[in-house]
Amino acid sequence: MKRCKSKNKKNSTNDDTKSNSNPDNNSTITEEEKNQLIKQIGIINLSEFGISLIIYASILNILYLEWQKAIISDQLNSTNYADTMQDLTEVPKSANVIYLFVTAIFTGILFDNYKTALSQTGENRSEEEIRNTYKNFIAILLILLATTMNFEVLNC
Repeated sequence: MKRCKSKNKKNSTNDDTKSNSNPDNNSTITEEEKNQLIKQIGIINLSEFGISLIIYASILNILYLEWQKAIISDQLNSTNYADTMQDLTEVPKSANVIYLFVTAIFTGILFDNYKTALSQTGENRSEEEIRNTYKNFIAILLILLATTMNFEVLNC
């Protein structure tokens, strides 16, 4: 994943440019680099999936709000338009389960980023990156806690 102001990325990019600029150089990526790239693709795919679920849950919430608006309009106008609509009473619970699932996915991704930053040694180790990945992990844990609390409120 791309990181802002990463000294390590700058060095590896320069090395890649040097090795790729020589047409006689038959260098290939190492097995470790290949595994890292495959892991990054997996994280990107998982992130796209999570974002798609968030969009879906947000659309469900918009539909729920429109349903609520119809119920209120019926009360104001003495009509029964909302009776012709699907009952969306359970939508907030369903949307919250989706949010909880996606937050858990992102928690796992950010925890893995933190573990990866901690495991770096030598010139690859960046205390700033460790600090930033730790803060990101704590932030997502707080979001997970809040989403879990909301789940408890909706399901009690």
